Amino acid sequence: PAPPSVVWKVMLDCDRAPEYVPGLDACRIIEASEDGTSDQREHRLHWISFLPSLTLRFRSDYVTEQEIRIKRVSGDLKDMQGTWTFESLDDGRATRLHYDFRIVPSTLLPAGLVRRRLVRDTPKVLKAVRTEVARVAAL
Repeated sequence: PAPPSVVWKVMLDCDRAPEYVPGLDACRIIEASEDGTSDQREHRLHWISFLPSLTLRFRSDYVTEQEIRIKRVSGDLKDMQGTWTFESLDDGRATRLHYDFRIVPSTLLPAGLVRRRLVRDTPKVLKAVRTEVARVAAL
């Protein structure tokens, strides 16, 4: 229950993300376009407890308050791409955030393990974003 502008602000806040996103140890912006339509970020995350942390560098392309497209640049995954889509609801007073993501590990992890972790962890990430959006909206 927050407008797309608030959800957008939370989604792009790299400095605060490690404070509320489960498993995200660090987020840093490597470079950003002058017009704000794209950037490159690096995430360090601890995703599977018995494995070392992963480092992911990716490019994000932005359509303000509508869409974030992510594509792997380098790092510990063989492939990573995804889209966050913002759907404005209730005359702009609420937002539905859609998440479509694909990852391919570079190690020989069993597909079932990766799938189970994604099924388990994705709702936690979305809940963390929702909680942070509510916190920011209340300010």
